[in-house]
Amino acid sequence: MGRLFSQGRMVFFLLASASLLALISLGPAWACNDSRAAPAGLDPSAYDGYLVGEGGCLYDPGSISLDQVPPFLGRTRSGPRQQPLFYVNGFGAAPGREPYRLRRLAESSNIPVIGIYYASQSQSLADILRVLPIPKSPVLRSEAINTLKDLMLSAMERGEAFHVRGGSGGTIIIADTLGKVRRAAFSRYGPQEAMNNRLPLLKVETHGSAASWYPSGPRYVHYINLLDPVPLAVGFFAPGLQNSGPRSAVALFLASYPSIESELGPVDGMGEAFLRLHGFNVYTRYRRPFDTIYDQSRRLPARGFVNLDRQRFPIEGI
Repeated sequence: MGRLFSQGRMVFFLLASASLLALISLGPAWACNDSRAAPAGLDPSAYDGYLVGEGGCLYDPGSISLDQVPPFLGRTRSGPRQQPLFYVNGFGAAPGREPYRLRRLAESSNIPVIGIYYASQSQSLADILRVLPIPKSPVLRSEAINTLKDLMLSAMERGEAFHVRGGSGGTIIIADTLGKVRRAAFSRYGPQEAMNNRLPLLKVETHGSAASWYPSGPRYVHYINLLDPVPLAVGFFAPGLQNSGPRSAVALFLASYPSIESELGPVDGMGEAFLRLHGFNVYTRYRRPFDTIYDQSRRLPARGFVNLDRQRFPIEGI
């Protein structure tokens, strides 16, 4: 286990390095024209937990209602009334440049998308490495946890589905939030009502998961590139740490694909090699509608595992 942990530290050093390269090489920041949004140009930590809407605007969730946040829309520019997919970014994302990823996700799946910004820059690499791998939450401090928790609890109170996706370090934020939400649901509704009716309203997608523990209750689809070192070494598939709950589907594939960072500027060779396996682009190319993958996993003999390289599914849809 000690050797595994050392390997995990090296993997996350590469992850942090690739994230820094992304900040340097990504194209120009988007210009927001919404007067209701937060002013641009502040330190990233000032936007921690803010909602990211169309046009690259960042909104304080404490001062604006969710229905006033314009989502990124798909290619058909339809679906404002459809429930959005919320996306939590990973380590090292710049607030003015995260919209490139959110727009790509919305257009690829042709769905509305709203970001929840996680300002990992407020934590040092040493802070991140100290908590990985770890089987239980809590692990990191971020206002993104509070924003996501409030959105989930509000949806559960209304009896509505809530859909969130996150990659890499963003999965740690999601896992930590879900632990808090589960405890709150048990206290508010009782264990039986929480497990049978409230927590299953939460649809959770992860890709390249750096988190290795997820509480039971919500429904999950975990995307794993079997060439990606992060989920294999310290995250989802880390030996002895996996607990994804009984309501989980695992979507597997093997692929390497140019990073979104390389589309927008030069990326160091080592960073690009890493991002081709672990980055946003390769996982977004393999994303499929949640219910399609989840329902398919329930029908397979090897329950929970779906081979995306062997089976064809619709690309577009929430």
